Amino acid sequence: PERGGRRMLVLRDAMTGKQLGTANSYVSHRNRSHVFGLDSVFTVARKQSAWHLHRLDLVDWQNYVIDDDVRGKHFVDLFLSPSARYLLEGDFEDDGAVLYHLADGGAHKLPVGFLAAGQFGEELALTTSDTSRLGLRAWSTKTGELFAALPCGKGKRITQAGSLLGGKAMWFQWWVAAKGNTIVRHLEVVVLGR
Repeated sequence: PERGGRRMLVLRDAMTGKQLGTANSYVSHRNRSHVFGLDSVFTVARKQSAWHLHRLDLVDWQNYVIDDDVRGKHFVDLFLSPSARYLLEGDFEDDGAVLYHLADGGAHKLPVGFLAAGQFGEELALTTSDTSRLGLRAWSTKTGELFAALPCGKGKRITQAGSLLGGKAMWFQWWVAAKGNTIVRHLEVVVLGR
């Protein structure tokens, strides 16, 4: 609607046009209630009488609730810092703003290990992409920002990871449920930066 209302943000692959993910958003007149980060889109959406702050992960395409009771209640504005470490939320009708610290990547990730400095020049902290342990991400220990989503872990339930050859290679352990309620564990070794 011209004066605002519920919106659906649809993200598509630029090459194929395939829909990759969606996020609920609410626009009040011309106020922008979504911002893009390094690996996320943040939106504010109204759910009954409450406003929720969401994060759409651009790697696993899942939506996560960051705050289920956003302070602003009408003209909600979002601003993301240049480093994508902080998110500022405010409402021009109210005094004050809320600062969300995003440097740790959010509470939905589980730590699995570290990768030695090697060719990257710094140690990288390794986490899963979400609480189901799917996927593998590397985070800068200097800035706290996402360094890379590692394609080798995509769709795998990862429990541990670590360095080999001084950071030139890595290993990670993952598991899958098999017949008869058994669990099959896998160990993969990946050479980095060939």
